[in-house]
Amino acid sequence: MEYVSFRPFQSTQEVHFDMLDLLGMLHNSAYLLLFERARSEYWKALKIVFGEDGSDWPFFVVHNEIDYHSPIYTALQVNVQIQLVTIGRTSLSFEQKVYLPDGSLSASGKTVLVRVDFETKRPIPWSELFRQRINPHLAA
Repeated sequence: MEYVSFRPFQSTQEVHFDMLDLLGMLHNSAYLLLFERARSEYWKALKIVFGEDGSDWPFFVVHNEIDYHSPIYTALQVNVQIQLVTIGRTSLSFEQKVYLPDGSLSASGKTVLVRVDFETKRPIPWSELFRQRINPHLAA
């Protein structure tokens, strides 16, 4: 199977008017939505489809972290960069960055996902097939 490297993966995301707070800037929680939408595109680009062999679904978000660098004051398109940085026995972590159209950094963050057993909701190891599919995309 041939792999295309995404280092980092680029996703254009839309900031909508209803994502702005009373001060007219992107609400702090909306960055998590931008991260999540970009990760969904990342999985699609890797052809990892939830429920299919080798997808190791389900996995849960167990940790999010965001640093805010420059506010977004209007509805516009932003560039979200996603980089897979680690894969452990049961978890993996991403670094994400949101860039404004002028190239300035708006926010950066980290997300940790854990693979779980659907019945017990307890962590279980990633399959060898999943590791083979994802390892080529780890940060160098």
